[in-house]
Amino acid sequence: MIIDRVASDQLPSRITSPDSATRPDRSLITSAERQTRMKQKGATIWITGLHASGKNELAYALERQLFDLGHTVVVLDGASVRSGLSRELDFDPTDRAEHLRRVAETAKIINDHGILVIVVFISPRRSIRAQLAEIIGRERFLEVYAKASLNWCRQHDATGLFAKAEQGNLRFVPGIDIAYEEPQTPDLTIPMETMSASTAVEQIIKQLREKKFIAFN
Repeated sequence: MIIDRVASDQLPSRITSPDSATRPDRSLITSAERQTRMKQKGATIWITGLHASGKNELAYALERQLFDLGHTVVVLDGASVRSGLSRELDFDPTDRAEHLRRVAETAKIINDHGILVIVVFISPRRSIRAQLAEIIGRERFLEVYAKASLNWCRQHDATGLFAKAEQGNLRFVPGIDIAYEEPQTPDLTIPMETMSASTAVEQIIKQLREKKFIAFN
């Protein structure tokens, strides 16, 4: 799907296509066979939250724990994806939507092979996050909200991104000149200001087990 170009301050309302879910499966390996071999189901843990909320640290701590438990898991974060898959895209709303669409399509393909994917992006719009879940498949989409106040994030911003935005040197920074829309009904909310990473990881893994994305150990 190609998103038609619009002015950079306008956000497309749809990033999915009616044909996006129609894909022939030619693999000679069934989903059940993959689940038996890997002791997990392909699923995406989508971690959303403001810049500098601690999303990346949480994502990689979760990856470490899942790996230690014997699971096969991949992390997709903004820096890695923008350095390759989305390197020609900007941060305006249109390009951000296309960037996230590419991430969701990538996560879907990886999930189709029985692999867990941890996705960590600000993804500021609720409507876009809902469509990302639609692309990946709602039955295998776990939305985790890394909740932290803007002031707390400012204090933990090692890149100076918020300061640059407030000085007018950057545009399209969620929480500053565009809105970050908090999830209304996430699968899990992590209070990043007060909860340790280890406790947060335990809670996410508990959710994965309850949804039977991973086997009990």
